[in-house]
Amino acid sequence: MKIAAVYIDHFTLDVQFFQQCMKILSEERAKRVVKLHFAEDQIRSIIGELLVRLCLQEDWGIELHQIQFDYNEFGKPRLRHYPGLHFNISHSGQWVVAAVGESTLGVDVEQIQAIDLEIAERFFSARETEYILCQPPTNRLTAFYRIWTLKESYIKAVGKGLSIPLDSFSFELVGNCVRWNGETTGEQWQFCTFQDLPGYALSICSDRVDIPETIQKMTLSQLQGKLRRNW
Repeated sequence: MKIAAVYIDHFTLDVQFFQQCMKILSEERAKRVVKLHFAEDQIRSIIGELLVRLCLQEDWGIELHQIQFDYNEFGKPRLRHYPGLHFNISHSGQWVVAAVGESTLGVDVEQIQAIDLEIAERFFSARETEYILCQPPTNRLTAFYRIWTLKESYIKAVGKGLSIPLDSFSFELVGNCVRWNGETTGEQWQFCTFQDLPGYALSICSDRVDIPETIQKMTLSQLQGKLRRNW
């Protein structure tokens, strides 16, 4: 598995690069980008797919232009012609993250910002809520977002959307150890939370023991340089 993250150090794309991106993007993604009203949202959406394409080219030797996508019945994107490869994308604030690998996987990144922690009582298990509220006040938001991203990563890995209630499964966090309590359907889910992105929570879920310990990080400018060499 490979986890790659792009830090968007500037929310601008020159016209030539933008036009080249739109030629490479899937038809579905290109239509979605055009409908977005804000440049920041357009750039996050573009970078998400391009990052997946770059990972597939660098690590699996699939040319950028050969990659095609379709969707399952719940709308989860998947690779066409490569059923043994999986990917997932998440973005928040100035980070876009993609995970690509040979396991069923899900990834979620969230910017840690002020939120009413009563939301935990609505969507989290009683044990998770207790864990958050038992943290020192300065750590509660981080604890909330760690659990939130873990839950989102699992839901995205399963690929059934909001048909899975957030309080139907739970997590226990002991240091860097993550324990999952939920129904099993034969899969042995593995989870990991990362603290590599200051001010953000990042979690990943996989049905194999293949989650890497490190994230490949780059700036938007560095990503642009790599893509220009591979157009």
